[in-house]
Amino acid sequence: MPRSRKPPAPRSPTPHATASASPPASSSAASATPPPATRPGNCFPIYRYQAVFTNTGLGTAAAETCHRGRAGTIEQIFADLNDSALAHFPSGRFHANAAWLALAAITHNLLRAAGSLASPFHARARTGTIRAQLIAVAARITRTARTTALRLPRAWPRSASFLSLFTATHRQT
Repeated sequence: MPRSRKPPAPRSPTPHATASASPPASSSAASATPPPATRPGNCFPIYRYQAVFTNTGLGTAAAETCHRGRAGTIEQIFADLNDSALAHFPSGRFHANAAWLALAAITHNLLRAAGSLASPFHARARTGTIRAQLIAVAARITRTARTTALRLPRAWPRSASFLSLFTATHRQT
């Protein structure tokens, strides 16, 4: 008669600190072991291990919470880049791809900085919105009395944001 085995007791979801060889004084290493996941049809529990190394000075649980909180930010950046410059990527030539990626990163950072200078709404907006609302503007360049002027639409709803961006980038020092 076969003996029935008891399944192992689930571990607590609390992260455990592990000792490392000789980390710097201002850093800490942590290993988190969530409870085992069992899928239907699997006889054995599945453990997932994660390691975190940080120099923030936070405790293990706080460092893991901070790390998981920042994980969504990079996904938004990738989605934003894929909707703009990286939609035309790759070209099949390594050097062309490298140049395109560098230009895409520079453009993304400049648009994010411009959005932050324009208004609180544009600071959180995606780069496509910033391009459509602040960069691609139907305006007219006029010259009178040796002065060049940019004529914007009269009832333009984003004139305050554009003026804030213009003022921030054209300060006289």
